[in-house]
Amino acid sequence: MSNLHGRAGAVSPRGEPLSSEGCAVHSAKNVQTLDEEFYVVAYSRRCRNSVMCQLRQHYYAAGHLKISLPYNTYGLDVVVFIGIQQEREHKQFTEIQALLNGRWVAINAQSVGWLYRLFLALMEGTWPQRRERLAGAAGKYGNLILMADGLQPDWESLQL
Repeated sequence: MSNLHGRAGAVSPRGEPLSSEGCAVHSAKNVQTLDEEFYVVAYSRRCRNSVMCQLRQHYYAAGHLKISLPYNTYGLDVVVFIGIQQEREHKQFTEIQALLNGRWVAINAQSVGWLYRLFLALMEGTWPQRRERLAGAAGKYGNLILMADGLQPDWESLQL
């Protein structure tokens, strides 16, 4: 199990050095990824120079969010793996659970379902970019879009 700790030498937006002395850990958890398990710790920090910085101003680490979302002990790679298996491979949650258990990720089918819904919520956040691409495609083809479901055609049914 690896350790990921807060970045040493952190500075405030004004460039003042920050210290975790007297500050509590605001996030500490084990995170399972497809490759290994991490123990992630995120410390809040305070400015060392009380004259230059606002008093009692805490700065919270966000680097741990690149590995796992808040209140979640699975890595973002696990969330994406579940989404791809469901969307592209059309696997059932129990099948995805078996695949993950085979990769030493301890998970149950209910958690797979919860993480899939989290995947959908994350994908919904990309909608503005997808809407721009869709508008560009519509303009290119005479503003006519017959179908846009995000899936590849199966080529067994009629295609227009």
